[in-house]
Amino acid sequence: MGLLVVGLNHTTASVAVREKLSFSSLETSTLLKELVKKPMVQEALLLSTCNRTELYAFINGDPERGEKFILDFMLNFKGVSFPTKRDYFYSFHNIDTVHHLFRVAAGLDSMIVGENQILRQIKSAFNICCETGSNGIILNRLFHLAFKVGKRARTETNIGMGSVSVSSTAVELAKEIFADLSSRSVLLIGAGETGELTALCMKKRGIHNFFISNRTFSKAENLATLLQAKAVTLSAIAEVLAKVDIVISSTSSRDYIINYDLIKKIMSKRNNKPLFIIDISVPRNFDPEIGSINNVFLYSIDDLQNVIDKNIEKRNAEVEKVQQIIEEEVNNFQHWKNSLRVTTTIKALQEKVENIRIKVVNANKKRFRKEDWENIDLLTKSIVKKIIRLPLLKIKEYNEDSLFGTIHLDTVREIFQLEENKDNED
Repeated sequence: MGLLVVGLNHTTASVAVREKLSFSSLETSTLLKELVKKPMVQEALLLSTCNRTELYAFINGDPERGEKFILDFMLNFKGVSFPTKRDYFYSFHNIDTVHHLFRVAAGLDSMIVGENQILRQIKSAFNICCETGSNGIILNRLFHLAFKVGKRARTETNIGMGSVSVSSTAVELAKEIFADLSSRSVLLIGAGETGELTALCMKKRGIHNFFISNRTFSKAENLATLLQAKAVTLSAIAEVLAKVDIVISSTSSRDYIINYDLIKKIMSKRNNKPLFIIDISVPRNFDPEIGSINNVFLYSIDDLQNVIDKNIEKRNAEVEKVQQIIEEEVNNFQHWKNSLRVTTTIKALQEKVENIRIKVVNANKKRFRKEDWENIDLLTKSIVKKIIRLPLLKIKEYNEDSLFGTIHLDTVREIFQLEENKDNED
């Protein structure tokens, strides 16, 4: 019996391959229900995100055979095949599975180091696993420790600190200029994807007053509906610039659409109230000289990327601390799993001597009066309890993390012929 994981991720497979092995919540539930019906699979959990698909399982039998079985099961379920599937997939067995999961939960195996979304996705996968009944004592313990690793990594280190996307970085910079974003207004010029994401990110942070302008006005209207904003024509931009606090520009224009003189004139109308401009277009939409105007804060895509690079560098510096946390919790899991054999050895020994006691008492009942049977039962129970008390206390001291602990447990099992119970120890 053992743990294993089979999967692929952004480092081993392209999005074209990953999307073929992407599972919806319903598909995940159906697969798990079918999988745990198989004699080989005791417990199973499927984690499926845009960047990875991984199936964790606790199985009977040889791990390599189990690995092939699970991979084929997933591929057959989705009705896909890959001529070079071994190039896309990876697998880990036993303690290496624990290491891998904890790295995933801590954000060390993500496309962006330290990202937070993966921990929520793992929790969601575990919830589906529990709802389908494909969980058990091993995966329950494993994934609760994974949650602990993820939480410790983000509270005890700075692995998740600092924005590492254009949209979130833009919001963080805006917060440095305006203490309270909820009372601010935003003009989005261009309906491009990055600009839209930035605007949505700002909306999540409490900004509600948006203006949308685009060369194709119908696109501006569509996005305005999404953001609950007001669509304005390009000719009205100067008027809107005079009253908004934040500008996000993301158009395909080859020339500057806003020049120095216009912003200089607008700032005089604004009484020099701060204007934060995020020009994420390439080529740029705003004349770089605009940044020299007092109380105008102009950031280009390169400026944002520099901030992102510094934040990523800070996160990478925290990796060693996170790895130490992972090692601690891997040891905790290993110690817990090893303790299961101590527990089952004690239980098996208690059951063995109790069965012998009952058998002997029943065989000799006719030697005693019927009214004495209850007292004989109590007496023999007391004797057996006293006999095995010290052995049980000694067994509890055995630590299977050590070689001698393993040898001692094996000796106890051999002396009392408990090996027939070993298959059930987990």
